[in-house]
Amino acid sequence: MFLVLCAPYAWLITMDYPWSEHRWSWIKLWPGLPTVLPLHLLLRRTLHVEVDEALGRTIVISLSVLLWLTLSYLGRGARWALVIIGLIALVYSIYSSLALHAAFRA
Repeated sequence: MFLVLCAPYAWLITMDYPWSEHRWSWIKLWPGLPTVLPLHLLLRRTLHVEVDEALGRTIVISLSVLLWLTLSYLGRGARWALVIIGLIALVYSIYSSLALHAAFRA
């Protein structure tokens, strides 16, 4: 399940872009990228809350691990449930990856 959530962000290492500090900061955030988009929409757009980088990185990585464990737990009952949950997670992760790729390039 972790591969399903994080693999769509492989553009971070495969894209034609200089290996700058900007890119390395995104690579350090890679395990937390699946939850960056919803948290950004919730905290900054809705609640107008700003968090510093270290706290934000800790929050998104913690929530990504929680998401991964929750989805794995929900899919452990039956094989078909794991496949369905995995496909839903993959579609979400691809959408999120495309949106974050646009944010990275901006």
